[in-house]
Amino acid sequence: SLSSQEIGALVQCGLAGFSHQNTPLWHWLKEFSPGEDLFSPVSLSAMMGKEPKRLSSIRLLGLAAQPIPYVSDKLDKSWTLSKWLSEKVSSALLDEAIAFLAGNASVDDIPLIEKVISQSSPQHKAKVEGAIIGILSRTSVEDAINRLGNHEVEKLDDKIVDRLFKSPQSMPTPTLMVCLSAKFDNVRISALEILKDRKEIAADLAEELLTDNNHNVRYLAAEVLKEIGVKLSDEEAKKILTIHKSSIATGLGIFRQDQDDSSYYDRYRLNRLAELDFKSLVKKEQDARIYDSDAITALYSKYASRVQASIRNNLNDGFDAFFENSVRKYESIYKPKDVQ
Repeated sequence: SLSSQEIGALVQCGLAGFSHQNTPLWHWLKEFSPGEDLFSPVSLSAMMGKEPKRLSSIRLLGLAAQPIPYVSDKLDKSWTLSKWLSEKVSSALLDEAIAFLAGNASVDDIPLIEKVISQSSPQHKAKVEGAIIGILSRTSVEDAINRLGNHEVEKLDDKIVDRLFKSPQSMPTPTLMVCLSAKFDNVRISALEILKDRKEIAADLAEELLTDNNHNVRYLAAEVLKEIGVKLSDEEAKKILTIHKSSIATGLGIFRQDQDDSSYYDRYRLNRLAELDFKSLVKKEQDARIYDSDAITALYSKYASRVQASIRNNLNDGFDAFFENSVRKYESIYKPKDVQ
């Protein structure tokens, strides 16, 4: 059998290589601490180990849903937090600590966290705020969102956002309204989708959201306005919903213009086409330009049962006949005059 020193060395090896999962770490932990706290060596490594082991140890404690580690009255939670949340630690260690706290720390730990970062720079506090929002999101969504609205937060993990909006039916409308001013796109979008379904967005607010820097928010706002009875003109919709790409200078002094992204504008147009009755939509499809497929897409989506034969014929020949007929139609319309 192996000695305690040898097993301890295997534990340290497992912690160092935990991200690669190439060592039976759980087995060695059990052998190293029979009848004792299985995670005691991991906690010590998370508190005092060198960075590679400390990173792995914090991640392991997080996966095992362990609390903030401490070993004595002197080496308590505050001591651990001061080592994890110092402005001197690497960004990798800080990110790992924030992720751990967001998922494992309790509400009672928040005052300790606030005390530890009380003398930190505003930028550093904004980073750690993401952990506090994560803690609150597990106990009170309303408290988490209110904190989000009252504190500067640099980064918010997608898992936290998913947790905030996990039960939309239980979220009060005033709380959702607070989310519309959040700087995080996924927070604003999630809140706006719920408020749109509840028909809680007034026309003046929807018009204000048309200038949001996220085009998904703009699209939802445009749909809200349509439901209220305010329809954008095609020109307005195109201008508001198209993501315009700026020119980029290359090393040779040549400017490259990236293609604009019209996906939100295209979706808005399809929605408007889908509101037409069968005859109107058929007319739109017949009058469509050669490369304009929106009308036929809406027709096939909304009235699939009524146009089965057309769908089948176009699929059989890969839309070749459809394209040739469109070309002939436009040739007959725009045929040049004979030159004498």
